[in-house]
Amino acid sequence: GIREETGGLSIVEAKKPEREDARVPSLLRNPKLLKPFESVIKMYGHPLYRDIDPTLITAIIFPILFGLMFPDIGHGFILMLLGLALTRFTGLGKEMRDMGIIILLCGLCSMVAGALFGEFFGFSLYARELVSESVQMHIPDWLIPIKNPVMEPIVQVKLFFVITLLIGAAHMGLGLVFNVINQVRAKRLHGMINELVKIWCLAGALYFLLVLFGFYFTELQEHNTPVLLRNVTIFVLLPIALLFILKVVEELRHEGGEGEGGSAGKKSIMDYLIILIDGVIDALLENFFRFLANTVSYGRILALALCHAALIEVFIIFTFMCLKMPVPVLGPVMAALVFLLGTALVIVLEAIMAGIHTIRLHFYEWFTKFYEGGGHEFSPFKLRVRGS
Repeated sequence: GIREETGGLSIVEAKKPEREDARVPSLLRNPKLLKPFESVIKMYGHPLYRDIDPTLITAIIFPILFGLMFPDIGHGFILMLLGLALTRFTGLGKEMRDMGIIILLCGLCSMVAGALFGEFFGFSLYARELVSESVQMHIPDWLIPIKNPVMEPIVQVKLFFVITLLIGAAHMGLGLVFNVINQVRAKRLHGMINELVKIWCLAGALYFLLVLFGFYFTELQEHNTPVLLRNVTIFVLLPIALLFILKVVEELRHEGGEGEGGSAGKKSIMDYLIILIDGVIDALLENFFRFLANTVSYGRILALALCHAALIEVFIIFTFMCLKMPVPVLGPVMAALVFLLGTALVIVLEAIMAGIHTIRLHFYEWFTKFYEGGGHEFSPFKLRVRGS
């Protein structure tokens, strides 16, 4: 040990770390496959000793969200090959190998999403109709391997948007559950209740959005106002009211703690009014409306998927326009060039955009619900001994 190495000329004090002490360093322990996603976590901030390690969930959700934004069997396969190549070249360094694993998994999820949506290098049932109407040409059957896709986002826009809202609510709800665990660990009863009510409030925000879009709610279709009012009261008004009460109680306790010795009883009407206003702001702006905005933010999944499909379909139309040229050799050559350049451009641009927006959803919509960051990475103590 240190005492032996220093000949007893050292003083070592061992102290049990406290979970709330921000000075305590932390060390992430994850399987080799999950290690690359630690870099995503550390971009936001190294976890505090009290933080829950989100690496496992990030490694699952990150590629799935990317795949939904970049749904194409062929384009996903190219990303997989790129990721595999980065993992095989040892001279590129650990960071590039880690990025290769992330790209490989994202490409795999893109292929799965492409199979569900019927996209193969941009060729789909919708692209076939588009080419037939605009160029009066027919896309061969072998270019459309998925004849019965589960969903076509570019056709079923409203359905896919609602699915993105559900994904967003589930993702953020998991973050709030993690924060409930944080509060239980810290033995904060008030904080635990507050986080549970926030989950209720998130469900209310989701219900409000679904009602707003009139998606499969019979009370709207049948103009059943009493049922609608009851549900709005349960899912929207009650959690907002509870968050208001909890915030006011917290402020009063805080003011009471600061005012020991009698000063807490000397508050003016203005002081209480400020506390009430603060409660309203916290309940409405900081929670309900923020949950509304955060949930709608997951609609970027739909936007990126539509953008990806629309952009490659433009190049497909240009490709068939070149094939329709009366020049025997020049037409096919130009068609091949247009398709290859268009495919490369779409893959590069859309992959970058999908990656940026996937990171954004994690940083601003998910991590803010439970993850603090700003910790210090554990580094073992080393004692350098000079050789004799």
